[in-house]
Amino acid sequence: QKQSYLSLGGVGEKALLHFLSDRPNIKTVYLCLDSDQAGNDACSRLAELVPEGLTVHRLVPLFKDWNEVLQHRAEITDGKYIREAVYGLKEPPQEETVEIIRMSEVDTQTVEWLWEPYIPFGKVTIVQGNPGEGKTTFALRLAAACTTGGTLPGMKPLPPFQVIYQTAEDGLGDTVKPRLIEAEADLDRVLV
Repeated sequence: QKQSYLSLGGVGEKALLHFLSDRPNIKTVYLCLDSDQAGNDACSRLAELVPEGLTVHRLVPLFKDWNEVLQHRAEITDGKYIREAVYGLKEPPQEETVEIIRMSEVDTQTVEWLWEPYIPFGKVTIVQGNPGEGKTTFALRLAAACTTGGTLPGMKPLPPFQVIYQTAEDGLGDTVKPRLIEAEADLDRVLV
């Protein structure tokens, strides 16, 4: 009664469907078929056949088939009998919902500013510009000010805090760190 998953190897399609129809508590099916083309084809066919609402995963044996794994289990000292686990061959359809919010239930809040009126705390701020216009230099000078309690023009002083800087194009040692040093950042407070 408490079983919520089924692990199966060589089984006929009709037997599988009958088994599943008799056990509505099963929510997940693990296919444990041979690691060859026939096993791959059977997994694809069975995954399609499993009724909607069930999740289907596949466990691929370390050797060609599970019988071979059992024959060699004494040699498998690390207990890893599975070469690969393939999750999500089939997933139950996810019901799409849209949250509707009644504005009368929304609490008003004041905006907290890092640098008013340009950069609020807790919001996404995009710095956009053409290459070479100083976006990285600006971002690193702002980061430096945050780590030292320094300010940029018109910025109110704040206590120093840590900054997480994410970059996908600039080298840490040849671009980011030299510019942070030039901006007199507290490097211990900059995490990349």
